[in-house]
Amino acid sequence: MSGRALGSAAGALLALALSSPWTAAWANEASAFNCHASSEQLRAWAGTWVEQGFFTKAVQSRQWFHEGAQDSTAPYTELSISADGRKVRLGWNWHEGAGARDDHPEADPSGMVPLPCFGDTREPGQGPAAARLLELRDPQSGRQAWYQYLAGPGQSPQRAYFKAIFQGCFANAQGQRWCFEPNGQLRIGNQVLRAELMLDGIEQPSGVSVLKVQGQCLFWLFKPNADGGWSVERRGWASEPGYREPNWLKPWHTLRPEALTKPAG
Repeated sequence: MSGRALGSAAGALLALALSSPWTAAWANEASAFNCHASSEQLRAWAGTWVEQGFFTKAVQSRQWFHEGAQDSTAPYTELSISADGRKVRLGWNWHEGAGARDDHPEADPSGMVPLPCFGDTREPGQGPAAARLLELRDPQSGRQAWYQYLAGPGQSPQRAYFKAIFQGCFANAQGQRWCFEPNGQLRIGNQVLRAELMLDGIEQPSGVSVLKVQGQCLFWLFKPNADGGWSVERRGWASEPGYREPNWLKPWHTLRPEALTKPAG
């Protein structure tokens, strides 16, 4: 977003004319979208936001790229706003993205895209989910959707996704304990490994969550089981020669929830 656009007289007058996005009047007007938000206004929304429908289904299904994940009609998948409100970045399916600015010409050599229009907001307990929500609209297509607040400026969105999907402790067939820690680590027995959730699923099977694990050449694929546990396989990129689809009938590891592996009483 250019400093020239943010500092223009027209932008200042428009910002004064528009109601604050936090007022009841703003929230009650479903059609009220601010398509020329100033950096001061954007600071109120600083952080990372994820399309609510995708995030909710990913957490409920424990599948990062669940069935239909890339078929969303939402204008964007993810939005991030810098702490000073001067940088906005939009993402599509975690495979591509672009910076946004307010003064977008027809042919923009910078590769930036138009700033989204900011609409209604909802605080915890007031919206369809107990989370801070923000409504966005694409100024070109007119498509709009709700976005859920995920992480603050400078915080790791990837770690927030990992924490939401991977929780608790499990045991494999040999009784070895596997625990997912909120700080993005995987503890296997006495060994602690850094684990990173792969956000771009373009070369990975659907219906799984893929971790890049410290010191491992292959990715670890986690497929949720009906008992709340996981089937685990290892694979490289799908474009690599000799790649084979995972055999979930005979996975590398089967992890059962710890509560199911302990004797009763």
